[in-house]
Amino acid sequence: MNEHVEKENLARMQYTYSAARKRCSAEPDGSREAGGGRRFHGKQTWRPPEKMKLYPFCVYIYVTDMYWAPRYYSASSSTVRQLSSVPLQVLLTLNGWYFGGFFIAELLMFVYKGVLLPYPPGNLVLDLMLLFLFLGLEILRIFYGSKGNLCEQTLATVLSVGILVPCAVLSVYFLLLQTFVLRLEVIVNALLLCFYGFELLLCLTGLIAFSRG
Repeated sequence: MNEHVEKENLARMQYTYSAARKRCSAEPDGSREAGGGRRFHGKQTWRPPEKMKLYPFCVYIYVTDMYWAPRYYSASSSTVRQLSSVPLQVLLTLNGWYFGGFFIAELLMFVYKGVLLPYPPGNLVLDLMLLFLFLGLEILRIFYGSKGNLCEQTLATVLSVGILVPCAVLSVYFLLLQTFVLRLEVIVNALLLCFYGFELLLCLTGLIAFSRG
């Protein structure tokens, strides 16, 4: 039933699209240029007339052309390849939620250690600064990783992999090198490093796919 409705809507859109293009192509001053116009999967689309202010209807059709043409041609073409990694995007989303809980848990554990343990004030301030630095780097890493994966951009993915290195170093610091390490910190940092390992493998696989595609 849904497929039938979708085909009917696609046919209605195609008919409306074709009728509008015929109406705009009938304008007196020649709204088409030789070899001009945008192409979507090898198909020629209408190019806007020079005096757009005299043809508001054609301007509207040009805007809708820019919006609907990629969807129509991509739906009718079977040659489009999707290089984005769904597992990587799922991991990045889960990692974002997990790091939010990780950050809150670390803040609460610092309060606990600062109150009940003989934590040197200088070390406590340093560890808190590193934790907030960790938060900023992780936000940038997830942002560039999602952007590079969804938009299939090599540069954004490389930036995400580059930021992954200091994030992993900070996670190891909170796991082993801070003044007092609680057992809960060992668990949450170990899980975070597991996220990093899987995401690194998927990012490298995505870079190979982007370079070949």
